[in-house]
Amino acid sequence: LAEALATNTTLQKLRLEQPNKTSETAIATLPVQALNGLLKQEQIDLSDAGGNEKLGPQPVHRHACGVVGAILAANDTIRRLKINPGGGSEGGAILEHLHRARKSSLVTLDLTGIGLAERGGAKLFETLIAGKCGFLRSLHLGDNKLTDLAVGPLIVEVLRSESCNIATLDLNNNQIGAPVITQAIKYNKSITDLDIRECTIDDEGLGMIGGLLLDPECTCHMRYLSCDQFAA
Repeated sequence: LAEALATNTTLQKLRLEQPNKTSETAIATLPVQALNGLLKQEQIDLSDAGGNEKLGPQPVHRHACGVVGAILAANDTIRRLKINPGGGSEGGAILEHLHRARKSSLVTLDLTGIGLAERGGAKLFETLIAGKCGFLRSLHLGDNKLTDLAVGPLIVEVLRSESCNIATLDLNNNQIGAPVITQAIKYNKSITDLDIRECTIDDEGLGMIGGLLLDPECTCHMRYLSCDQFAA
């Protein structure tokens, strides 16, 4: 179905239902012509694609996420996708679905505020470590309850990888500290834009990061660093 829709020119919306034994049926409505590239949209926002008027807003369920990845495979216009696949490991698995779109023009994924938390964050970075979605250049993970303990070592491993292509990383409003950031960017060669506002980083931590970036031996090519103001 998804492969057929990748070249479809008539169907406007696809409604997918996922029955659930313990809760309401999950519903997602997908804009087919936007996803397959016929509308030539560079930005697609699916944050409201889950649920309906009766059930209210819902995350985009996993079967619909798989269809999104498959339809996007033929899209050579899209640059940015915003989607809410839900929190926890379900949300963290979004990269496994979007890996099917690796031949598309998608480079930016916005998962801001979807509630990834520890399990979802770990799943997402483990998927990156496994080599999936290496085509992404910009990753927005702000306000997701990510912590040093759960994802810190994984962030470091992803950014230290020679194959890392991430240029923009948004981690704002998460429990990520300066030690993780410094370890992650010390040997990174791809990051140019990093957002660490409202993270657990004090003046001393900011000084640590700044000192690293000023070190002549630092390989990081950071151009923009968004952070909180220094305390008075």
